[in-house]
Amino acid sequence: MGNPDKIVAVGLGEVLYDHDVVTDEYTFGGAPANFADHFLKCSRLISGPGAAEVHVVSAVGDDERGRAVSAELEARGLCDGLCRVGELPTGVVDKRRDAAGVNAYEILPGAWDAMTWSDALARLAALPGDYRVLPGHMEPSTLDRERRFNPYMQMALREQG
Repeated sequence: MGNPDKIVAVGLGEVLYDHDVVTDEYTFGGAPANFADHFLKCSRLISGPGAAEVHVVSAVGDDERGRAVSAELEARGLCDGLCRVGELPTGVVDKRRDAAGVNAYEILPGAWDAMTWSDALARLAALPGDYRVLPGHMEPSTLDRERRFNPYMQMALREQG
């Protein structure tokens, strides 16, 4: 991170697999990871292949799904800012569809709930506070504001000590 000529985008939060309990299919996801993936694709279409540096900062279990997440991020061209959490599995969300076709989700405990300080978060924390942030969960922000109000960022900063 830190090239002033590039857009730096970060998907900060859960990375997981959506599990369709009817078909038993697993789909890579999590809103921050999906945002990062789509942002990178759009930036490449609009400005070319080197216009953005896009990171996914989350936690995964030290398990098969966690290794699959790393491979998926690499295949999509996203920078891997994952920390490994041995005591929790990589996140899964069970998806059920009711008779009307409406999806309902059950979020199972996962590693991203125990995200800790990482090299990727240290690089993010070192960026200037006036960096504009498009968090995906609210209006545009700044890195300073995210440091004050984003629970993932606060948790990581506490871990840093």
